[in-house]
Amino acid sequence: MFDEAFEKLKNMSECLALELTDNTGEPLFFFEKKKDFGIKEISKKMNFVLQGIHELSNANSLGSIESILVNSSEYSMFSICSGEKERIHIHLFVVFSLNSNIALAKLAIDESIIQALAIVNT
Repeated sequence: MFDEAFEKLKNMSECLALELTDNTGEPLFFFEKKKDFGIKEISKKMNFVLQGIHELSNANSLGSIESILVNSSEYSMFSICSGEKERIHIHLFVVFSLNSNIALAKLAIDESIIQALAIVNT
């Protein structure tokens, strides 16, 4: 169901793994280039962080959190929220190799989120 929505991301050589969840962290779709990469565990922990930052931001009138980018010594990890006001609110977690073109990655992520939202809202 979601394969087409994430085709562009999956075909990027720098994209190593991704997982789409609902806002509670319930998995909807995942992809790993390398078996046992661990995206499910990564997304579980990143969802916890994203929810915490949502609460912090809302409690301090900072507005809605749209995304978080975390760089480690080997990877770049994105956590993206479709928007709390969406009828069905989804989160996407994507891991890229460190040498990735972040601007290009963000464009592909934005396209994928739009397509995934269209699927979950039908």
